[in-house]
Amino acid sequence: MRVRVAVFAVALCLRARAQVLVEESGIRAHLVNGKTVVTLAIESRENKSKNATAELEWLGPSDQQNGLVKARVTIPPGKSSVELPMPLSSKIADPLLERLRYQLIPDRTNFTAFEPITGIVSFVHIADYAFSLRVIAPGIIQPHKGYELKALTLHPVTDRPIPGVSVRYGTSIATSDEHGIATLHVASTTGQEAISVVDARVGDLSVRQDIPNLRLARSQVKIQCDKPIYQPGQTLHIRILALAADGKAEAGAERSLKIFDEHENIQYTATLTTSRFGIAAADWNIPSNANSGDYRIEVEIQDSDDDSPAVHTVSIRRYELPSFRVNIQLDRSYYLPHQSAVIEVRGDYLFGKPVTAAKCV
Repeated sequence: MRVRVAVFAVALCLRARAQVLVEESGIRAHLVNGKTVVTLAIESRENKSKNATAELEWLGPSDQQNGLVKARVTIPPGKSSVELPMPLSSKIADPLLERLRYQLIPDRTNFTAFEPITGIVSFVHIADYAFSLRVIAPGIIQPHKGYELKALTLHPVTDRPIPGVSVRYGTSIATSDEHGIATLHVASTTGQEAISVVDARVGDLSVRQDIPNLRLARSQVKIQCDKPIYQPGQTLHIRILALAADGKAEAGAERSLKIFDEHENIQYTATLTTSRFGIAAADWNIPSNANSGDYRIEVEIQDSDDDSPAVHTVSIRRYELPSFRVNIQLDRSYYLPHQSAVIEVRGDYLFGKPVTAAKCV
């Protein structure tokens, strides 16, 4: 008798398990009046309606609960759907990492109608309006001038452009177009960036993206010399080109020039004033007793944030005879006793010319 009861119970459970199904591929999240609503796709193979409790819960990456909704529903025969409001909480750090846990539990009055159903789906796979945010920012901006930021809103799974996303950076606001692109026109009044985050929102889905530090353009000084290597006693010709932060020639600007040897000793100083083309020049008569080595030319940049000067390096070397190599060639590879060897000695400079009037010792 006990065996028959057990077999009957197993058969009943298997039958009940197959009567009501939740189709995960049909679970969708959409926006209604700016709030997220979740639709559960249900199929009932019963011939009459069943009462049940639907429970939805947002779960974070660490399984923390970020929202819970319960509702009593009636499941009719055949295919149907249940819509439940499931807004995204403002305390969710990253909505794209959220998961939806759903449960469908039969009513207590008919607990054996079907077996409780539970499952988990990710938010990005059920929400067509989910988007990831990418921001393209200029590496350098001009002081007191406007610039643009490009925001790209794409679906994290399909890479499909998501239009209609409101993107904000400070007081600049733009909406993504059909290509998922929003252009933010930023008017810089102080020349200094105070905001480093771009916010984007559609409905109750909000995504934030940090942007790299925007560096202000600075004045530049380019140093040029007539050649890279000099000998003691020669004249070192130096020319500088001073450019303002906007890239234009800096006219009438005073710049201090210094030349250091390898021991950080100052060998030459000068104060240069640029022409209307931003150019200034100086000549240093290299002492005849100057030590050989690399010499560093520095020109100050007045508005540099880190006080780093423009730098150029030249070498001072005394003239040295070019090196040569000696090759020895024998007239044969081996000799018999009493045979004489003919030896050819040839000297060639490393640049290819033969060494003339050399003596072999």
